[in-house]
Amino acid sequence: MSDQHESPIKNWKQLVIVVALAFVVPIALIVLLSQLVTGGPKGKNESDSDVIARIKPVGQVAIAAPAGPKGALTGEQVYQQVCKTCHETGLAGALKVGDKAAWAKVVAQGDKLTFEHAIKGIRAMPARGGNPDLEDVEVQRAVVFMVNKVGAGWKEPAVPTLAAATATMPAVSVGGERSGEQVVAAACGKCHQTGEGGAPRIGDRAAWTKRVKSGYNIVVQSALRGHAGMPARGGLAELSDVEVRRAVEYMMNSGAAAATVAPTAVAAAPAAAPATAKPLVKYGSNSAAGRTFTHDGVALYYEVYGAGDPLLLVHGNGSSIGSFKAQIDHFRKRYKVIAMDSRDQGKSGDSPDEITYEKMTDDLAALLDHLKIGPVNVLGWSDGGIEALLLGIRHPAKVTKIAAMAANLNPSDEALFPEIVALFKSMIDSMPAAQMDTPQGKRELKVTRMMLDHPHIDAKALEAIAAPTLVLASDHDVIRDEHTLEIYHHIPNSQLCIFPNATHFVPYDDPALFNATVERFFREPFVKKDRIRDALKSWEALKTSLE
Repeated sequence: MSDQHESPIKNWKQLVIVVALAFVVPIALIVLLSQLVTGGPKGKNESDSDVIARIKPVGQVAIAAPAGPKGALTGEQVYQQVCKTCHETGLAGALKVGDKAAWAKVVAQGDKLTFEHAIKGIRAMPARGGNPDLEDVEVQRAVVFMVNKVGAGWKEPAVPTLAAATATMPAVSVGGERSGEQVVAAACGKCHQTGEGGAPRIGDRAAWTKRVKSGYNIVVQSALRGHAGMPARGGLAELSDVEVRRAVEYMMNSGAAAATVAPTAVAAAPAAAPATAKPLVKYGSNSAAGRTFTHDGVALYYEVYGAGDPLLLVHGNGSSIGSFKAQIDHFRKRYKVIAMDSRDQGKSGDSPDEITYEKMTDDLAALLDHLKIGPVNVLGWSDGGIEALLLGIRHPAKVTKIAAMAANLNPSDEALFPEIVALFKSMIDSMPAAQMDTPQGKRELKVTRMMLDHPHIDAKALEAIAAPTLVLASDHDVIRDEHTLEIYHHIPNSQLCIFPNATHFVPYDDPALFNATVERFFREPFVKKDRIRDALKSWEALKTSLE
């Protein structure tokens, strides 16, 4: 009887073979089916546009009218929402963005004719890229955005500012920000007053209660980043995170009183008095939190926020504490956040000689000694990522965990894409001679030249890093993917994270995703997975769950 139920798999090798076949066979069948469905030859006289028309699906997705004032989208926003589909790949003969040879004729014909073609359509390209709701000026901005990718230097038509959009409203001075009611009147009301494009109407309790249940932070993040037909920040790029949050609170509290959310800085109710508002913190220039100390003859500026386990933030080249605004806002709730302007940058003093990553790393170690704090978690971005790794090498006792975003070990083409190296050089070459002699010009030259000449870290030196390390980068980063992998593979206790469809600036572009990823790494116990043992363990658990 037991023989009838005995498993045919006798050992682990057979198990691996069965698992492999379970993946390979279905994939092979899918590939064969796809070839059968799509492998028909193109007609002899068919153009690319004919093919597109022939394979067009029965149902089409209509692009919803953007929220916010007309003409408010930037060139990049229009490109991302409309033009990218064809111009990124060259579909149907569209000019690929960044292809200088292809765009040369367009640049030569001038902006007037090019704008006309984009607005009215030409050959396979439909009028306004297929979105009739785009204003002429928005189409023009998209054209300028694309031609400038090949160095055309065309001037993009201005985007209306929040001040212009709200010029007819009474000003409310609350740290330079507006109330939720004012932001709704300027940007959100167009759709949320009428329900246009499926937007929940202000006052519709059922619609807003449903959204409240999904989580307040989720609703806010959708407003910040855009969702469905709603553009990021309601189409007004100049709206701050706080202003968007107030607008969400105003609309939610107007439509779902039973699920009222706490106000941000200014009460969502229209009758709120500005005098009760909490002023916004300007990170990097906050006299209440800012301090200085001297190391190696250089006065170094730093700020400290929050309480809890210490977390050291290290900014990128030519930047300052302020670049970590979204990270300080997030992490100060659970950590004691320490951030310092690197020498020759931000509010820190100038050094008399060459700047190097090793000197800046030793400045960080000196700051921790000055504060009598350590060991600490370290989050570094770009140049800060390099310094975070060097801190683990040069001062291992001061480090608990490291999160290094977009770091490189050397300035060669093996580490950096040639386009970014060319950009660094052009920044130096294009600086006017008069500016080079100014204090700020000298600073910019010093830190930019450092990127071209440094660092010089042997990959084997990473093997000395004992601290658990999260190596981060984006799939469209300025750091080569293979170089990021080289860093990851040389650190014994490391994990890897590549952010999808993101750039070098994902900490700014998508702080919610970035912060959550880093915080999970810092908060959870570090475990290095075994590719075979842990895979088999999960496979057994999966089988058990299916019984």
